[in-house]
Amino acid sequence: MSSDESNSGSEQDFSDEEGVTWEQARRFKLRFGQYSGRKLQDMIKSKKRRAILRHYMGWDKLRDDARENIRVALDHYMELKTSQE
Repeated sequence: MSSDESNSGSEQDFSDEEGVTWEQARRFKLRFGQYSGRKLQDMIKSKKRRAILRHYMGWDKLRDDARENIRVALDHYMELKTSQE
């Protein structure tokens, strides 16, 4: 396995200058808190976990790359919800 493959889905993959896509954000893993190791695609599936993600967004120590990935994931959920109405 190459070093590129072993880092697939790691935090290093999510800091491009063109912005984060849903395809990137859904694979982003939380590295802290009660849900450490969980991917954002799983976190947005529950109301409780979405509330936790919104709470994290207000945390002043949250890294910018994590904040952007969480924002994209929550935006994606809202787009899905809106399209189903």
